[in-house]
Amino acid sequence: MKVENRKDGAVALTLFRNLSMARSFAPDSDLQLTRSATLEVLGKSGLLANYKVGPNQQKKTITYRIVIARDCVPNSRFQLADIDDYKGQTRGHLIGGDTIYEFRLALFPERSPRDKKH
Repeated sequence: MKVENRKDGAVALTLFRNLSMARSFAPDSDLQLTRSATLEVLGKSGLLANYKVGPNQQKKTITYRIVIARDCVPNSRFQLADIDDYKGQTRGHLIGGDTIYEFRLALFPERSPRDKKH
């Protein structure tokens, strides 16, 4: 995860995910992998927002980018979920087989706007 302090007082966070290293199913499998990302924003008074974060996919990389108020970073969380499910809607949903990654945003070091090294 790349973290950058913005001049407007917010913090920009970008998570890069290499899909070539992610779990997948063979094309002829009756299973599929559904991905989702959620940001839970917590301030001093508690939960402020909980919403889905849309991905930007290019070739074998998914990028998630969020901008959040600096004072919300210490308690907020970002969650990625890989959910196994059946391709056919008539079979119901597969139970189990999920992988969930949770990131506490406070654990990632902030960078100043002038530290633009990649």
